[in-house]
Amino acid sequence: MLKKKKLYEAIYFLLAATTSLLLFPKPAILAITLIIFMIIGFIFIFSKKDIAVFCLAAIMGSFIEILCLALGVWQYKYTFIIDFPLWLPFAWGNAVLLINWVFYIVLNNMKTNLFTKE
Repeated sequence: MLKKKKLYEAIYFLLAATTSLLLFPKPAILAITLIIFMIIGFIFIFSKKDIAVFCLAAIMGSFIEILCLALGVWQYKYTFIIDFPLWLPFAWGNAVLLINWVFYIVLNNMKTNLFTKE
């Protein structure tokens, strides 16, 4: 069951990343697509903890982005509303979930390899 879940998560992250790269110049379509992915992920793939991490990352990441945009640190070329891309909170949420996912897999493999006798 766990391997199947990790496979679904891998497919989710691959689709989200590919979609983000392909639809980057179209922020409204990208935002809608990432919202659809998020809903599917929340219903079928991710745990309640994952959802909480996603939401926290989306809020915190967006707050920092808004602060940096307001201070003129950087700007986005393709925006939708007030120079803030609508897809950005979903990208932050997905990025943190992906980092968490990779960390889990690496740590799990390290435990397996460290404690098995050869």
